[in-house]
Amino acid sequence: MKKTIYLIIIGIITLLCITIGIFKSSNNGKYNWKKNIKISWDSEEFENEKEYSKALEEFTEIDIDARILAVEIERAEKYWAYASYNKDFLEPKIWIQNGKLSIKQASTNGPNMGSNNAFLRLSVPYDVDLESIYINVNVGEIDIDKISSDKIKIKNNVGQIDVTNCEFSKLNADTNVGELNVSVPDNLSTYNIKADTNVGAIEIGGKNYKKSYTQKGNESKKIELKTNVGEISVN
Repeated sequence: MKKTIYLIIIGIITLLCITIGIFKSSNNGKYNWKKNIKISWDSEEFENEKEYSKALEEFTEIDIDARILAVEIERAEKYWAYASYNKDFLEPKIWIQNGKLSIKQASTNGPNMGSNNAFLRLSVPYDVDLESIYINVNVGEIDIDKISSDKIKIKNNVGQIDVTNCEFSKLNADTNVGELNVSVPDNLSTYNIKADTNVGAIEIGGKNYKKSYTQKGNESKKIELKTNVGEISVN
């Protein structure tokens, strides 16, 4: 009982600290997780939003390192990138070298004034299997849908992570505050699963568990999920 109360107190303190950080970062605005959702505390839309949309060369690896960025990776007919942002220092810079797509924002130390908003959508052709996806974002939702990649690693401080109907040999997702939702196209019994949350529920295959869950699968595929405050779902 004392341990439960202690963990709840830790969760509340963590949420308060992160909320204060987000307010300092966004001032009077509310962060826009998805493009076309523009809500601020004074009901005004984000100003000075810029965007780009462009075709990309072939790549087999993705490496994203950003401060504030909502990320979507999806299937499409060809390699493509779309981005929107309302501050120059939040522009996702893209380059490809030796088959590796790297994405960084212009600066990780931009001014904490006004509403900060950045969104990136990457498209991967239907017939392409990636070698790896690595995403490190401080604030922003991460959504990967129907992608095939040998390894997927996601680290996020604040924001929900969704990995939907993706094929992989190893998935590692870690967030401080936010839900972790994973769905796989084959039977869960083939996966080695480890899931941990300090404050939140765990659901594996439609069944509920407490704050930690471990499963030994009948194949070498791995799912490792960890959040400090948030629910975990694997189906």
